[in-house]
Amino acid sequence: MRVSLRCASVVVVSSDDDDDDDDNKAAGKSSSSKSTVKDRPVRKAAGILRFGTGCRPTCALFSRGAHHNSLVTGSTDGFVEIWDWTTCRLRTDLEYQAKDELLVHDAAISAVSESPDATMLASADIRGGVKLWVVNAGLRKHQWALESPATAIAYGAKSIAVGLSDGAVRTLGPKSGAVTATCRGHDGFVSALCFVGESLVASAAADATVRVWRVDGVSGSSSQCVRCLPLSSSNERPVVALAPLIDDADADLLAVQDDGRAWRCREADAQELLLEGDDDVGTTTKSDDTKSGAAKNAKRTTPANRRRHVSAAAVSHSRRWLYGVAGAKLDVYDLGGAASSTAVMRRSRLDLRESASSKDETTTATGLAVHPFRSLVATFGDDDVLRLWKA
Repeated sequence: MRVSLRCASVVVVSSDDDDDDDDNKAAGKSSSSKSTVKDRPVRKAAGILRFGTGCRPTCALFSRGAHHNSLVTGSTDGFVEIWDWTTCRLRTDLEYQAKDELLVHDAAISAVSESPDATMLASADIRGGVKLWVVNAGLRKHQWALESPATAIAYGAKSIAVGLSDGAVRTLGPKSGAVTATCRGHDGFVSALCFVGESLVASAAADATVRVWRVDGVSGSSSQCVRCLPLSSSNERPVVALAPLIDDADADLLAVQDDGRAWRCREADAQELLLEGDDDVGTTTKSDDTKSGAAKNAKRTTPANRRRHVSAAAVSHSRRWLYGVAGAKLDVYDLGGAASSTAVMRRSRLDLRESASSKDETTTATGLAVHPFRSLVATFGDDDVLRLWKA
């Protein structure tokens, strides 16, 4: 640990619209109530967290642990910090943070992920360093030095998967501290990872392919690529988000590329899903079929000039909503029947500038995080601010 030499200022955004503020009221509920929390699209600002001059957040995650109000962030100065998102302040009930002794790397943090029981935290940096922390004590359990910069990380039931800039995926043993497997096949940096069940890890990369690997978490074991899905032969764009559509080892995967294309990755192929909508904040757009009276199943594609660059994307806890950040906009897509082959997603849009404290404040977002069981989203970008959004 290293003593922090900076201070973070915070701004908690109040709202005159206090109707049904479920997220904050439910903050003290037990984990047994998670499934009863209604999943609604975010629509208003909830808070602002400032990191200080010369530092900006690079990654974030909302914890699923017993302390339901935890938000973990990584930043350009190498610090990993745990905040209370209801107050936008560091959690000082953690003794090491109360003493201003923070979890730290020697390089900018690139990704963070927590164990399924939320007691352990894995963090990775741009030099290939990976550290495993005991959250409550602030102690480092293991440390790895990988051969390439770490670009993505995911914590599974038996192992930790780390994506690298050279296209490889390494799996690490959280108990043994060993490198348990190396998965090679991508031609480009790994941009997204997720576990599908206990022994399958899915990876997506800048080569516009999604691969699913079978890993058993045993040191020295071999890894097998059980699925390789090219998203488009004519559109090699990096994948910015990858997530299973349901919690099942045989689940279809949702992949989103940085040019705004979304794909439903099935066992044998990848089907493009239409992202459609207009630029009106808080509204949805009817499909072209409905307007023209054409058949509902008519094939449509999204014109290239209507697509927006997407810096990051993530799905909500019920898989109902897909969030994507594009410049100063937070797009919200209704996945609706995404499990069916005829699914069409519709979009609403929030203007990130509504939470800016001054006209000169930068509001371009490059990353986001979604709460695992509440209607809450965090966005961050090229400035020292992390913004919170609620339903």
